Amino acid sequence: MEKIEFKAKPRKQTGKGACYKIRQSGLIPGILYGTSKENWVILLEKKPTEKNLKELKGHSVIANLILEDNGNSQTYKTIVKEIQYNPITKDILHIDFNLIRSDKPIVMQVPLNFTGECPGVKEGGILEHHLWELKVEALPDRIPDSINVDISTLAISKSLFVKDIIISEEIKILTDLDHALVTVVAPKEEEVTAAAPTAEEIKQPEVITQEVAEERRKEKEAKKSEQTETETKK
Repeated sequence: MEKIEFKAKPRKQTGKGACYKIRQSGLIPGILYGTSKENWVILLEKKPTEKNLKELKGHSVIANLILEDNGNSQTYKTIVKEIQYNPITKDILHIDFNLIRSDKPIVMQVPLNFTGECPGVKEGGILEHHLWELKVEALPDRIPDSINVDISTLAISKSLFVKDIIISEEIKILTDLDHALVTVVAPKEEEVTAAAPTAEEIKQPEVITQEVAEERRKEKEAKKSEQTETETKK
């Protein structure tokens, strides 16, 4: 697995106020968990750290943390466990590293890499993704950057499942084996035939001539006159 390296220095300041001042000076506060003594609070340079983070794929990525102190440096194998961002500016606020041992299995999420040309898509189908990464357990140096999934045999209405993945026996898949990875869905048929118009829809509008209008006016006046006479008699 390709390693990413972060360079850091120990820091003495802790707390929200100290972290704010650290970020204002162009540095990023962090912490390294799992050391033999107490957890170590650290400082990281902003620009190289941001560059490294852009190269990360998936979650809980393995990285070498080079801690420099008084001219000496020590490299630690770690997992980039959590990265906190400002929700508005998207600036990095804090990074958590977890120390790992090379002889102890770890659990990680590994991204999936879908390869090959899907025949079902060529026939007009739509490729739907259900999973983008797998949860696996293995020794740190056995964890791959990604897991390849071949979709070159996938036809319309067919799916690939976690159990279909071919992977090294040194890696244990923890994701449910019956969970679908991708499915080729048949294209939906568009309705091209419009509904036939009803009799009311095709009925022509009534044409009222001047003679018809005059006749209707006289009928209304006659009814009004009869109504007036009836009320007078009462």
